[in-house]
Amino acid sequence: MDTILLVDDERMNLKLLRTILRKGGYGFLEVESGEEALQLLGQEKVDLIVLDLMMPGMDGFQVLESVKSNPSTDFIPVIIASALKDSSAIERGLELGANDYFTKPLSDDDRRFQLPLKVRNLIKSKKMQDQLADLNRELKKTQEKLIEKEKVSAVVEMAGAASHELNQPLTAILGNLQLVIAKLPEGDPLAKRVNKVLGQVDRMVEIVKKIGHITRYRTKEYAENVRIVDIDKSSSVSRRAAPAEEKVQ
Repeated sequence: MDTILLVDDERMNLKLLRTILRKGGYGFLEVESGEEALQLLGQEKVDLIVLDLMMPGMDGFQVLESVKSNPSTDFIPVIIASALKDSSAIERGLELGANDYFTKPLSDDDRRFQLPLKVRNLIKSKKMQDQLADLNRELKKTQEKLIEKEKVSAVVEMAGAASHELNQPLTAILGNLQLVIAKLPEGDPLAKRVNKVLGQVDRMVEIVKKIGHITRYRTKEYAENVRIVDIDKSSSVSRRAAPAEEKVQ
């Protein structure tokens, strides 16, 4: 059900508006001051506002300005009402963002079809805008997913190429180091140093293995305003190994 907020300091005017618009099947919220109107807008979903310009305290101009300057309410259509014959009041209201207007007292034509038609058209327009906003949000989500997919594809391809290029020279280094250790005499102090290098090469081999199994795009902070690919979180090898590591701990 579409909800209309009626704002007027005269109860009889509120009753009249409700009577005129009741055939539209709308729900109504009614307040008698600008302060109450703004408070209610922060609590309830409203599809249209019918706003009297001349009210004590916070008048309709102030309410309208507040509504249209707030991103959470500026999309709500507003029909302003004025008992003043001075067209400058209506003109000012339209300049502040009102979508339409009527003057008081209402004529027979206003009661029978003009005001109901204005309300119906503005609510219909708002629904279309809401649907367009929803469509834009869905489109943005789809674009973000496509960008993420492209990032993953690029990272996976690059990781696969890097792993392939690094694997061969690392295998050669590892084999040669093992050969050097095998030929060193027992107790040779050089063997300890070579073993340390061998340990680092083994570590590099594991990193290259993780890079070769990157299947998604995850990053981590590297420096201020700089992020790099998080190999552990991006690699399927790391994810498979994680439960085993947790059990060891």
